[in-house]
Amino acid sequence: AFCDDSKQIPNNKILQQNDKPLLTSLFFAGIGFCGMTLLVYFLWDLNLLNVWKWNYQNHAAFYSQFHRTYWKWLLVNPVELMFAVGLPLSVAVIVGVVHQLRHPSQLWQAKKGALFCTIAVWGILWLSGKNRGEAARLWLVLEIWGVWLLCYSPLLQSRKLKPEEISSMPVTIAANIPWVLLLGCQLIACLMTVMFVTGFDFSN
Repeated sequence: AFCDDSKQIPNNKILQQNDKPLLTSLFFAGIGFCGMTLLVYFLWDLNLLNVWKWNYQNHAAFYSQFHRTYWKWLLVNPVELMFAVGLPLSVAVIVGVVHQLRHPSQLWQAKKGALFCTIAVWGILWLSGKNRGEAARLWLVLEIWGVWLLCYSPLLQSRKLKPEEISSMPVTIAANIPWVLLLGCQLIACLMTVMFVTGFDFSN
């Protein structure tokens, strides 16, 4: 069943997933990063460190001409990211993370390292203030992790239902009011974005 982590994974296999030390993973990640950087340099005579330095300088020059308040974007970016991901997905992810922090499952314990890395990367981008705008586009690579985090949400945790439970399950819209409201908010946000938000000024 989708996202069912309670019975399908034996305890010994879950424990084996935690045997690999974090330092080993970080070591190989560093080797891969440095190796690819050197490979690009020797094959195409392209110094990626210089490219990243130039991008950093150009980015700083943009904000020196178009000043944006740090603390305001600190508040706006998470909201923009939530609407980009989608309110239903965002709410389900938040509920899932809070639920797992209070009642951690075995699969959560085995995969919490990946979650920590995801939150750390997003937190650095957010608190550094390097993306004061366009979070929906610039953080696109992080949005797909929301789908993975859905597996930890109690809103989507599957369980075996008895026949009498299935026959008595409500199928009306009233039984799914929270989801209907969230989907409605997402639809309104999409329509308002298309109708009123533009990146170009043709007034002149």
